[in-house]
Amino acid sequence: GQTYQTGADPWQLFAAWAVLGIPFALAAAWAPIWALLLLVANLAVGLHFGDTPGLGWLFSPSGIVISLVVLDVAAAALAEGAITRGFDDRYRMVPRTAGLVALGAATFGMLYFIFAGDGPGRREPALALAWLGVMAGAYFAWRVARRDLLMLSATALSGIVIISAGLAWMLGDRAGPAGLLIAAVIVGLSAWAAHWIRRLGQSPDAEEERA
Repeated sequence: GQTYQTGADPWQLFAAWAVLGIPFALAAAWAPIWALLLLVANLAVGLHFGDTPGLGWLFSPSGIVISLVVLDVAAAALAEGAITRGFDDRYRMVPRTAGLVALGAATFGMLYFIFAGDGPGRREPALALAWLGVMAGAYFAWRVARRDLLMLSATALSGIVIISAGLAWMLGDRAGPAGLLIAAVIVGLSAWAAHWIRRLGQSPDAEEERA
């Protein structure tokens, strides 16, 4: 309705709502509001780059993924810093929201890199670099700097998805007959990831933030 009345593009409305909500979030200092604003900002970014075709790489699917990754990695870093300085986010809603969106976008981008690319023979190295960077940053942020089993589980899941997808791509037409092999790899990696997360959770010196 607002799009029809104002003539604005949908992304502009979401961007305006995100900006107008910042003073309320600052005044309330309530983590769920910041998490909601972050989701609205992500919608604005996704709609903006998705609705503006023909303007080069930045407005391709690869550009959308990179934009979302940059936004949410920055938001996660700022949220972690705010929590360190005393911001009350006992359930870690903001960094977890940002981290999950960044991991999701990077994983989708890596799948796009593996199977499609931006056209025949065009695979953007930035997508692979973004996924590797997010994975490395997630491990450092939530394994080394601050233990967070939820985010480590999401990181492990992303790794399992990409490894399985890469194996399926390498097998090509043989992926069907080799389905049992791919399934075995998925089961094995999932078992390893579950054991790793469980061991971290039972570590006597763990200071993880539990879900």
